Amino acid sequence: MQGLIVVGMLTMRSSHNLGLGQPHMRRRAGREPLRLTDKIVARFRSKVKEGDPLECWLWQAGKFPTGYGMFNVGRFPDGRQDTRYAHRVAYEIATGIYPPLGLVVMHECDVRACCNPNHLMLGTQADNIAHTRELGIYREAARRRWSRKVA
Repeated sequence: MQGLIVVGMLTMRSSHNLGLGQPHMRRRAGREPLRLTDKIVARFRSKVKEGDPLECWLWQAGKFPTGYGMFNVGRFPDGRQDTRYAHRVAYEIATGIYPPLGLVVMHECDVRACCNPNHLMLGTQADNIAHTRELGIYREAARRRWSRKVA
């Protein structure tokens, strides 16, 4: 049975299997916690339409094709651009916690462009899928992802 765990200000879903050994759960090479300078935080906040704490704070800048906000935090030593999901950066700014290996930042509101820290929580990818199934949106997302146009 899955449930919620509250540790200080951190809320996360618990599950039986964290899946830490699964290849798709391993962190991409070179990703580290952000060095949260005032400049990075100010630039990030300028791209979010903040409002009431209960409402979604929508990302106003560039988005990935999937609808998630994208935020450029700099460059890797080899010159590649370091672009991250905006909601993950919002979580890290708000909590000071870089999501541990095997955990994802989930949207309680299921609005992909939302960066309101009150709507974000940690969980496993299995928790995230279970959450979308509870809401009845998993099937639609899976169908859209796997559908192809045949010429």
